[in-house]
Amino acid sequence: GLIFLFKKNDTLRLKKGAMKEGIGACAALIAVEVVILLAHASELASALASDVGRVLIALMYSGMVGITEEGLFRGLITDMSLDISGTDTHKKAFLGILFPAILFGYLHLVNALSPDISLTIAAVQACGAICAGLIFGAAYFRSRRSIWPCVIVHTLVDFAGFVSGGMLAGATDTEAIANLSVGSLIMVPIYLLVFIYVFRKE
Repeated sequence: GLIFLFKKNDTLRLKKGAMKEGIGACAALIAVEVVILLAHASELASALASDVGRVLIALMYSGMVGITEEGLFRGLITDMSLDISGTDTHKKAFLGILFPAILFGYLHLVNALSPDISLTIAAVQACGAICAGLIFGAAYFRSRRSIWPCVIVHTLVDFAGFVSGGMLAGATDTEAIANLSVGSLIMVPIYLLVFIYVFRKE
């Protein structure tokens, strides 16, 4: 609704080559998430064999989060931010991507309001979300401002996170987030390296 209210519905169009450009730009991030899923392959296989519905629910939930967060943060906020900063230089485009990524991460701190999630774990998630937001923003920019490549990759990232957090074994989404540890900060430098690759000038 906000996308149409602010007349940003062009971000919902799948422009020619946008999917190839956006997904291709995120190849390194996709590889990281596939490695995470492979590390939990036995849990995934067990869930597929015993309760395929649970896997489908986790996928649907991940997809809904991907659509809503990408629609809001890339299709609306990043788009407006890029309009303000301009995109005629790489530096201006970076500034247009940076603010929405920080906001995206910061808003994940709201998870600390849950009695099951500590402020420390919410902060760990927020740090990862800032870096993921940079990647999604860069992919959005490279895909000529189409949200759909970002939706697909975001869905994969969330699904891998839910699988590694135990959602297929019966954990709720809140419990899956609470199962994060400070060791999850290892993803921050990995995500930053992926961002540098995705946002390269070539």
